[in-house]
Amino acid sequence: MRAGENLMVKILENGAGINIVKSGALPEPGTFLAPVEINKCNSFKVPKRKTDWLGGRYAAKTLLASITGRKDLENIEISYDDYGRPRATGMTISISHSGGWALAAVKPGSGDFIGADMELIENRAAAWYADYFAPGELSGNEPSE
Repeated sequence: MRAGENLMVKILENGAGINIVKSGALPEPGTFLAPVEINKCNSFKVPKRKTDWLGGRYAAKTLLASITGRKDLENIEISYDDYGRPRATGMTISISHSGGWALAAVKPGSGDFIGADMELIENRAAAWYADYFAPGELSGNEPSE
């Protein structure tokens, strides 16, 4: 995957967009991260956390580039609001990662909210379903359905 290539970018009529990338198949971080982001990236001690963070950043920056027409990914600044939510100038961002994939969703407007999540589909213990779902939310007889 080269800088500017995306696995999947979808822009909606309202200007919101979504992008999904394979976290382990990214270009070199120096091609899309600003110096301050390189420092943040190098601060991660756990390799999986670093890979997830890089995937989320790349998904967000390539999506923002698709929306704005910018090519200089390393100069697209992603900051955080007072609650730790990612933001870019005039854009609200949501980032998620799971199972080696990263997702970014972007919506125009700095005062709006957007939320996106991705999870690897896998079998889980019955106790997990009891913790996260009300009985009426489970569609089948078995929790894994």
